[in-house]
Amino acid sequence: MTIRRVQLRSAFTMIELIVVVVMLGVLAGAVIPRMMRRSDREAEQNVRVLADLFSTAAARSSIAGQHVALWFDASGDGKVWMETSRAASAADFETNPEWSPDPIVPEQRVDRVTLVAGSVDGRLLDARKWTIEMVPGQERGMVVASFRDREGTRSWTIVLPPGSLRAQVIEGAAPLDESIDLDATGMGEVSW
Repeated sequence: MTIRRVQLRSAFTMIELIVVVVMLGVLAGAVIPRMMRRSDREAEQNVRVLADLFSTAAARSSIAGQHVALWFDASGDGKVWMETSRAASAADFETNPEWSPDPIVPEQRVDRVTLVAGSVDGRLLDARKWTIEMVPGQERGMVVASFRDREGTRSWTIVLPPGSLRAQVIEGAAPLDESIDLDATGMGEVSW
């Protein structure tokens, strides 16, 4: 009687390796685009949250009659927050404009986008640090802030027209040194 010995394989065959490489390629082709779109969505959401903060400040100043200021600081990840004045009247504000962070509206991180430029009534804001004051009873100028994603592939502009309580987000808008077509953005009734 003869005894057969079965040899155990100690390596993968070429076919098995090709199948694994093809499967990894298909998986990477499905996952990588989703990850890229996710960062795009996060950047756009970051800009929309900032536009809501601009709108909240405008509404608080116009409706509640409070002295409100938006503050931006690009150090670190960057943040935008709203502060209100504790002054009881306009005269108190002139002598002692004591500001304090708004307890209701949380600060917003600016970590998915980069501020390209900003302006109030055509006056450029410092891209590292700025303050926009909104005083009740005084017309606020046109507030414009342009952002781009960290990769530099997409851009957005937040526009808060004078007298408006709602900031608009315009995707792919022109830089501040170019004009913005208000009719094309759906804001044809806004005075300029």
